[in-house]
Amino acid sequence: ALHLEIYNYFAWLSAQVTELETSEAGRRSVKKADLPAAGLRALLVKLETTFKVVGQKKIQNKMKASRFDRDGGGDGDVTMGDGNNSDDDDAPEVPLLEESLIPEMGKLAAIEEEARKRMKAKIKAEAGTRKSFNASG
Repeated sequence: ALHLEIYNYFAWLSAQVTELETSEAGRRSVKKADLPAAGLRALLVKLETTFKVVGQKKIQNKMKASRFDRDGGGDGDVTMGDGNNSDDDDAPEVPLLEESLIPEMGKLAAIEEEARKRMKAKIKAEAGTRKSFNASG
């Protein structure tokens, strides 16, 4: 779901930049922002090839759009799923990155905590050794 939303945002941004490039003032704005439409389109392709769920959803939407056009409606512009569409139930549930990292981050935090405790105990032991050494010497 997150990957689709990211894809939708960049697809929207790409469409907006492409539209801006149709006028001289828009081209100046795009150039000033250093945001070429070609770069955004390349990013969209990268998202489609990197995240399978995005590529699968794009194929499904193209098929829906072609059926919709064939049946006499719309311009074929179908946005990617937002989770409210019944067809989204077919897509595998992809956990958010944060959710995927919880177990690994928990392990790393436990290791870090254990290392901190050992270091604290070592410092305390060394301080006790120094105290007893200074008291005897």
